[in-house]
Order: sequence, then C-alpha cells, then structure tokens
Amino acid sequence: MKKMIALFLTLFFISLSAQESDTSFHRYNYGLEINPAAALVGSAYESMLLYAGVNILNYKRDVELAFPITFWQEFKDNRNTILNIDAQYRWFMKDKQEGLFSIFGVRISYFTHEDQYYDYIPLSNEYYFHDKQIDFLKFGVCFGMGYRYYSPKGIYWGFAIYIGRYLNNVDNGHDKEFDMFFINTGKRTFLEVEFLKFGYAF
Repeated sequence: MKKMIALFLTLFFISLSAQESDTSFHRYNYGLEINPAAALVGSAYESMLLYAGVNILNYKRDVELAFPITFWQEFKDNRNTILNIDAQYRWFMKDKQEGLFSIFGVRISYFTHEDQYYDYIPLSNEYYFHDKQIDFLKFGVCFGMGYRYYSPKGIYWGFAIYIGRYLNNVDNGHDKEFDMFFINTGKRTFLEVEFLKFGYAF
C-alpha cells in the first residue's frame, strides 16, 4: 500500500515541476474538467454526485497526466460515502495531445458507511440504538483507452473507459452497502466510463 501511495504522489508532484517548451499546436499546461450531468443524476437519488478531474498537459506533449475524482454521498439512510482518486498516465497515439490514447493508472478509494446497532436490556425490556461508522480504503491498478478532442479556444472533451482491480480489502463484507448503478463498487474489480466530461485548458 505504501508503494502505491508513493507512486500516486510521485506522478502528481513530478507533473507540477516538469516544464517543456511548447512546439506543438496545443500550448496549454493544465486543465480542469467536470461532468455537469452527474449532479442531475445524483439529485434524482437524493445524493451528491461529482465527477471531476485535473489534467497536467505540460509533462510531455504526447502524454497527459490525469487525476480523475469521483465523489458520492447519500443524504438519507446510512449516508454512504465514496471517494475515488485516480492517477493516470495517458499516452497518445499521435505526437500531440489529441485523438486516441492508452491509460495506465492507480486508484485510491475511500468508503464510509453509517450503520445502526442496538443493545437489548432484558431487565428493562428496552432497546438502546446507536450509530457506528465503518470506513475502509482500497488500492487498485487500472488499464484502458480513450479519445481526446481540443477546440482552438481551450475547451476540450473526450471519452475514456478503463477497468481495474483492487489489491486489498476485497472481501470485507461491506461492499454491498455501496451498490449504485452509476458507481461501480465491485469487490475485486472496477469499471469506469467517462463520456460527458467537459474541460477547460489554460
């Protein structure tokens, strides 16, 4: 687990310090992206859903370092919460950041779940209820592919699909609490599809 955290942090900090002269069509250094449709889907299920990301574009001009973020929290019942943070190396088939790319990455997932327990007191014939928070981390690796398009004004769009495998906490008995059709929380594997993310490069 320590090695995966070290890899995640190394990718991020190297990308911030790396600079390269811009000789390609794309002169952008960083990008921010978000999926506006996710908030609408989340509100329909009385929850908050955020799909966003940070992109580092100046590491190499045929590479994009991407950090997709997914956050979901229920407003009712057990207030389940999921936070996924990915660190991805996206290598473009062309000599510039456009078109098809392959994905190699790692993921850190944080899960919390509030459950209610009760104690029964036989002498008084009463139940005492209390809440208990369950939280755990998962670490995984992933591989996939995608496509990126940039407009001359810096607005960009793309799609990506990647599948991964968790390396720890695969049978903890609590994954069933997080089953939602738009959040993949398989015990051992995960599948992510990005389609309606739009970004701005600067």
